[in-house]
Amino acid sequence: MKQVLIQRGRAVVQEMPAPRCGDGDVLVRAAYSLISTGTETTTLRGSAELPAGRWARRIKKVGEVVRTISERGPKTALASVRDRMGGPCLVTGYSLSGSVLEVGSEVSDLVPGQRVACAGASSAHHAEIVAVPRNLTVPVPDGLPSDQAAFVTLGAIALQGVRQADLRLGEIAYVTGLGLVGQLTVALLKASGCRVWGADLSPGRVSGAGPRGRAR
Repeated sequence: MKQVLIQRGRAVVQEMPAPRCGDGDVLVRAAYSLISTGTETTTLRGSAELPAGRWARRIKKVGEVVRTISERGPKTALASVRDRMGGPCLVTGYSLSGSVLEVGSEVSDLVPGQRVACAGASSAHHAEIVAVPRNLTVPVPDGLPSDQAAFVTLGAIALQGVRQADLRLGEIAYVTGLGLVGQLTVALLKASGCRVWGADLSPGRVSGAGPRGRAR
C-alpha cells in the first residue's frame, strides 16, 4: 500500500506493508484523510531542522509508550518512539474516513463495508489502509459525505474542550485562537447558549467566527 511519510523536511509517498488487524482493531481502507496544516507544517519543519536530541527531549509521556506496548505490541511502540526521535521517516496524519475491511475478534458492532471515521496520531495516518483501535472509530451517519466525515478528530477536539470547560447556558466564553478548531469551538459554544468572544491575530479568522469576535 502507499503511505505519506515525512522525510528531511518534505512529504514523500512510499510503498509500505499493510497493517494487520489486531483483536481490538478495525482495518479501514481510507477514502479521505485530513491534512492538518498547523500540526503537519510543524512536523515538516521539525524533521528538517531539529536534531535527534531535541526530539528525544520532547518525549515526555512515558505512560503513552507503556499503553502502546500493552495495547498494540512492542513493535508498534518502538516504531512510534523512533519516529519521535527523528528517525529517517515520520508517519503523519490523524483524522480520516473510509470503509471497514476487517474487524478484530473483540469488535462486534462494526462490519466490513461499513463507512467509518477514525482518529489517532498513532494509527489514522495518511495511508491507503490503516488499523485503528475500535474506541477511535465511529460509524458515519447516512447522508454525511465521507470528505466531511474526515474532519472527525478536529470536531472531537473542539467538543472535548467545550465539555471540559463545563460552561452553562448564558455564560460568557472566551476563545483564544480562531483556526479551524477554534471556529468549531465557537460554533459549539453558541449552540450551547453561551455568549462567545474570540481573539486571533488574523482579522479574517475573527470575522469568520461572527460579529462579536475581536482581533488582537
